[in-house]
Amino acid sequence: MLTNEEVVKKFLNGEVGGAAQMFSTGDTLFSHEITIAYRLQDGQRYVINVTRFKHKGLSRHQGLLRRGLNAIKAERVRQKKPPLVIDTFERSESEPVAQGKA
Repeated sequence: MLTNEEVVKKFLNGEVGGAAQMFSTGDTLFSHEITIAYRLQDGQRYVINVTRFKHKGLSRHQGLLRRGLNAIKAERVRQKKPPLVIDTFERSESEPVAQGKA
């Protein structure tokens, strides 16, 4: 089984992988079956869930994701590549949860 950090790296690389409470389908990252981020098809644009969750595990997973994205942004600046575009959303009560794990 992967660590949560490894799952975030897999997601950021477009790969599938999972840990106990976090998993990546390659394009979507889930924490406790809640979508916390997804990548648009161009691979350069991410949409992250900025909902403030009471569950500490979800908050920790969001922090791991933010750190991973910040590292990519810094590397792209260093390489003088176009910046990543990061949009946000908040989870609504009607949002469906994941149906299966990777």
